[in-house]
Amino acid sequence: MSALRGIRLVALDLDGTLLPSNKRLTPRAVSVAEALRERGIHVVISTGRGWTHVSRYARQLGAAGPHVCLEGTFVARACDDGGPPQVLSSKSLPPAVIAAAHACAEGLDVGWFACGDDLRTRASAHLKERLDQVRIWDPHVEVLERIRDEDRTGHILHLVGWAPDLARVHERLLALRLPGTELFRAPFWDGLDQIAVRPAGSGKHRGLEIVRDALRIAPEETLAAGDWLNDLEMLGEAGVAVCPANAIGEVKAIADHVLPGTSDDDAVPKFLEDALRGI
Repeated sequence: MSALRGIRLVALDLDGTLLPSNKRLTPRAVSVAEALRERGIHVVISTGRGWTHVSRYARQLGAAGPHVCLEGTFVARACDDGGPPQVLSSKSLPPAVIAAAHACAEGLDVGWFACGDDLRTRASAHLKERLDQVRIWDPHVEVLERIRDEDRTGHILHLVGWAPDLARVHERLLALRLPGTELFRAPFWDGLDQIAVRPAGSGKHRGLEIVRDALRIAPEETLAAGDWLNDLEMLGEAGVAVCPANAIGEVKAIADHVLPGTSDDDAVPKFLEDALRGI
């Protein structure tokens, strides 16, 4: 039986799932998205990236959405002409919470970046050497030598540093019990760790709930593809869960289909092509 039998929505993570290492959509990915839409199946991006990237990939895929970005804190439909998105949901951290979180990193070897309410990203000068990684979230990054009052906005505040310093920050954040927030700690890049301070009730799975409600689609009518820690809940709630061979072990453990190829092999688009033939 085809993995797409009874599926009305396909939710796709970007990095490590749909996108190869060069971060460019392949012709096969674009083609299969079009084929899915022709069968009446909605194609939705679900990612931790910011809206600038998501809207560009959505236009290339020809998929209006709604799409999930910034770990579910922002859900919107894309405009064909690149205009402002049609926002379904937007969650931000209060300035006081951001200020308190910044204070937890004082005196430690920790940098930060955040996507503000204007959907543009600011980063501390501490992360100058790692802007290429930050630009995965947003290609337009403003580097700040010091934080200004007007910069204390954000959908998610990412604190980045070495594990011992991040452990101290984590302890301080937990002690504060910041209202209306949750913490997501995970590896970042080159041995660094990150703590994401985000609004309570965040996550790709929460964003997809909003998408499904808007489209009147049930969880069991959803196929989701992902590869990393922030995909676990999304995959766990989907009717069909798919991951490429490069996915982490926790994801492979819950996936219905662990593909033989990686994201560099176009594994997910190939799988979807085969599934379409079986409908």
